[in-house]
Amino acid sequence: CKNLLLKTDSGKVIYLLLIKDGKRFVTKDVSKKLGCSRLSFAPDEYMENLLNTTAGSLSITSLIFDKEKKVRLAIDKDVADDDYICCHPSDNTATLKIKTDDIMKTFLPALEIKAEIIEI
Repeated sequence: CKNLLLKTDSGKVIYLLLIKDGKRFVTKDVSKKLGCSRLSFAPDEYMENLLNTTAGSLSITSLIFDKEKKVRLAIDKDVADDDYICCHPSDNTATLKIKTDDIMKTFLPALEIKAEIIEI
């Protein structure tokens, strides 16, 4: 899947969006489904400061570094319905293949994160 770091115009609301590879990200549609103002791509500094990662290495595992819980998680329903999620362990030279069920029932609860599942 693709991992996108998005922010509202004010920058007060930040989302990590996991979207099925090959799907088109339409800002207006995703913003409406999440019930927020128009989303845009967050600058690289957001990734570095909030998630201790860089462009190209961003993934769901980056949420470990969000100690202040500033980043919300949104997942494309097709990603959530897959058996596995492949992601970088905060380093784009490696890839992890993790059962989606383990992410949803173990990893995210351990971080006290509730994912918003949306259809894209």
